[in-house]
Amino acid sequence: MDTEDQLISRRLSISALIQMEYVYEDNSPILLLIECMYLPKQNDPTLIKTIFSMRHNVYMEGIENEIKDFYQYNLFDKNDVNHVNNRNIQDEFKNYYNTTYPTSPDIKLKSNETYSLQFAIFNTFNEWLNERFTLENFG
Repeated sequence: MDTEDQLISRRLSISALIQMEYVYEDNSPILLLIECMYLPKQNDPTLIKTIFSMRHNVYMEGIENEIKDFYQYNLFDKNDVNHVNNRNIQDEFKNYYNTTYPTSPDIKLKSNETYSLQFAIFNTFNEWLNERFTLENFG
């Protein structure tokens, strides 16, 4: 799961897009793109509440901070978010990278230091994740 903001000005943005990949064990995954700025004032949060139901795993760093600004769209609330198993793969990647490349100049040793998704994709798969589209006009 990831989110993107709509740039209003150089310093102001509003939460606009939720991206989710819903992965089933024995079926093809489903990719959901929810453009929140286009939702009607009153909407039915059934789909999102199903995704945030008990015992589903959400792979995201800091889910609470990432989606708190999306509460305004009434798709889910803090209680819904508390029902999922949030799996922060940042710590898992940090352990993998630091163990695999202990002499790397890019190594992060402090507990508050993190690796970006772009760094992880590049160093794991040798592919560059282009972030320029995160600054698109979603509104």
